[in-house]
Amino acid sequence: MKQIWKMALALAMAVTLVQGYPSANGKIDVKADETYPMGCGNFEVAYVTDNGGFSTIGCYNDFTQAKNEMYAHGNDAVVRHSSSKSPTKIIAMTSGVAASYSYRRGYADGSSRRAYATMDITQYLSTTTNEKITYVTSHREMIYKGTYSYNTGNGSGRIAVNLTGFDGYTNLDQVDLIPTKFLTNNMRILLGGNNDGSPWESPVWVRPRQS
Repeated sequence: MKQIWKMALALAMAVTLVQGYPSANGKIDVKADETYPMGCGNFEVAYVTDNGGFSTIGCYNDFTQAKNEMYAHGNDAVVRHSSSKSPTKIIAMTSGVAASYSYRRGYADGSSRRAYATMDITQYLSTTTNEKITYVTSHREMIYKGTYSYNTGNGSGRIAVNLTGFDGYTNLDQVDLIPTKFLTNNMRILLGGNNDGSPWESPVWVRPRQS
């Protein structure tokens, strides 16, 4: 039987909210594909620019090759893919933090769909018996330690994180990855949105600060 760690989540993500632009139906008017246009039809390796955008370095068909190229270009490099659920489309980065967003996973509830309130972080990459598991609510800061898998079909995958000292693995589609440059340069970034089920939340502009 799995051991569940019910950790006290005292570490909230320190952010300054900037104006979101809700439309009449409650969804944001700013489109992520217009805010962060992709330079590739497959895996894009890019730099984070000084104005909070992305400058394409190269396009790759293989995720491992794209990651290797990313690491060769230093701390401001990322890998992006169009199937990512995150507004920025970042699926891997050299350096930064991960912000939890559990709402991108939903479960059947009668005739409706309700989003998960928490996101699991497991001790091991693959589920095993007797492993430790913790969980976290949305909008929480975690140390990002690497992306280990990615599914081009639905934007899912597994990443390694550290939450208040707990090292483990969680779902890529339930986080937004924030490169270090956004933190050090106090640049705003669009996070959240694209969630599965109710409650529905618009993406939000934030200026993230690591606590």
